Amino acid sequence: MITKYELRECKHLKMEISELREQISELVSMMTAPRISRLTGMPGSGHGEHGDIVDAIAKADKLRSLYDSKIDALVELQLRVEQAIENLSAEDQMLLRMYYYSNLTWEQVAARMGYAWAQIHRKHKVILERLASETSGKDDIE
Repeated sequence: MITKYELRECKHLKMEISELREQISELVSMMTAPRISRLTGMPGSGHGEHGDIVDAIAKADKLRSLYDSKIDALVELQLRVEQAIENLSAEDQMLLRMYYYSNLTWEQVAARMGYAWAQIHRKHKVILERLASETSGKDDIE
């Protein structure tokens, strides 16, 4: 069953994923950037820096793994949403994708689809009700 909450969650996760991809890119840059050793004039002064670099790379790699797991969660949710909306008309699917995936405002969705703002809201409500009834109907059959 796909609810309005899950569609909203998908929208927010999509925005978060965009930010996370930027973070991953920055982490990769940090991990692969050349490092300059500090010169102190003391013999053996560079030994601790190697450990610091390894620690920084390990932490960055952990962050990257966390970001990758969040991306995987979004993909899973998006797959569930796609499976739930595949029986809707192309126009209804487009409405949901524009608002929840492309992060357009209701006004932008209405303009692109050639509807008034109020019509788009009514259509959205009907789509959500249809999704809820189709899902509950499947539960009754199983």
